[in-house]
Amino acid sequence: MDEIYGFSKIEYLVTFHSIIFGYIASVFLDGWGYLLRRRKLVKMDRYLLTFTYVIFILMLIHWWHLYDRAESIGQNLGNFLTVLPYSLLFYFVGTISFARIDSSDYKKLSNVYFDNRLKLYGCLLLFISYDFAVTIHLENHLFQVLGLLLCAGALATPDRRVHQLLLTLSMISVVVIIFRNLLNPNHHFIYDASKYSKVEHLTIFISMIYGYVITVFFVGWSKMLKTRKNDLSLTQFLWSVFAFFFLIDIWWGSWSRNSHVASSMLHFLLSVGTPLLIFVICILLFPGKEERRDYLSHFLENKSKIFSAFALLFLTQIILSFFFLEDDQSENYMRLVGIVLALISARIINVTYHRILVSVAFLLLCWNLYRQFVIH
Repeated sequence: MDEIYGFSKIEYLVTFHSIIFGYIASVFLDGWGYLLRRRKLVKMDRYLLTFTYVIFILMLIHWWHLYDRAESIGQNLGNFLTVLPYSLLFYFVGTISFARIDSSDYKKLSNVYFDNRLKLYGCLLLFISYDFAVTIHLENHLFQVLGLLLCAGALATPDRRVHQLLLTLSMISVVVIIFRNLLNPNHHFIYDASKYSKVEHLTIFISMIYGYVITVFFVGWSKMLKTRKNDLSLTQFLWSVFAFFFLIDIWWGSWSRNSHVASSMLHFLLSVGTPLLIFVICILLFPGKEERRDYLSHFLENKSKIFSAFALLFLTQIILSFFFLEDDQSENYMRLVGIVLALISARIINVTYHRILVSVAFLLLCWNLYRQFVIH
């Protein structure tokens, strides 16, 4: 039996892998969020940030290619288990990368990459070797060989200049893979109601990212309930509520983009970029779990970056509306207003202004939701 009331065995099994991948993605996001909140205390390890960024993109590329294994995964237990080592190796890399992010000795965090160089590249070497052995995409052997050489070079020497070159080559390789796919698109995304479509496959992972971002909101509000009343801020709270409803608005609007999300790897990666930007806003709005400070001071201290992130989010939505060939471009006028207000607000400290602004932001959001309700 391969289907139960329209729910296929392939969907059932791939959902299991998506849960694991969703958790692994949260390990990376949690680590980046910790460093972003403590950017003034921690000297950023740019080698580690670059390395983890490349690994995260490799995770997304792997999930893209995993769809081509979907049918075989449902054939037998062996094929199902063949995919698990990928997840485990990504998990080890993420865990090793951010194992000491809760260290009280912030000086140690500036050299995590080189302290764990052998473990990090050992896991990456195992990943590439395994992928070389079991891949179903023989055209990727060139990139796999290049990856093996880069890992060997990184394991051979701790020289910082060499590692800077290797990380640069890694980023270039990832970009080449993405644009090679853009020039030679895969057409497996065509929807077939009787099969597990690539649109469904990619949307599952994107929804996992959104789910983690929503978790960050809930954790932030949960901490607020345990905070002294004098430390709370209505302004900060309202902006967090606005960001949450804006996330919902984006999720609603992204439905029309799903018809293109599987057009190319670049379409998929750009779709993931939207919840990541909201994640940055959320991280900047809420103090960390162990931080004890008043919320208004936290908001004012981070306001320039919060509103810069809002402006970038509005700008990306405008760009994506053209990239995903959306029929209705009228919402871009509202987004342009949002960019202007965000850039102005990034420079204004006055609390009364921000209270008025968040009210205006809610009115604009409600108007946009009403306009969509009338149109649809």
